[in-house]
Amino acid sequence: YQRRVRVSGVLSITLVEACNLRPMNKDGSSDPYCKFKLGYQKHKSKIMRRTLDPVWKERFEIRVYSDSSSILEISVYDHEEFGFSDNFIGSAEIDISEFEESKTYKRELDLDKDGGRIVCLFNLSNITDSPTES
Repeated sequence: YQRRVRVSGVLSITLVEACNLRPMNKDGSSDPYCKFKLGYQKHKSKIMRRTLDPVWKERFEIRVYSDSSSILEISVYDHEEFGFSDNFIGSAEIDISEFEESKTYKRELDLDKDGGRIVCLFNLSNITDSPTES
């Protein structure tokens, strides 16, 4: 069974940087990475080693479907070696329905749990409204 869903656009995300992240390691640093989730789609950034002020400048795209959530969830974690569970630093959410087509938005988002601040660029571009199969 294949259900038809409408692709309503593509959200381009540039993970620019974070600042004042909560230290999670004994040496007072963290090894941060970000997870982005929109509906069932997920993206994970690179891990930045031993920093509370990482600069990623990492860009990726997420397809936006007409039947998916408009809330983009952003979570920051501290990577742990040797199979230990990664530590949660903080998270933020943004409603992408506020974005106009083909405009770039810079957002500085405060992470909950006093986790610090994250800076991202967002651009929503429409693509064809024809049904696609998933």
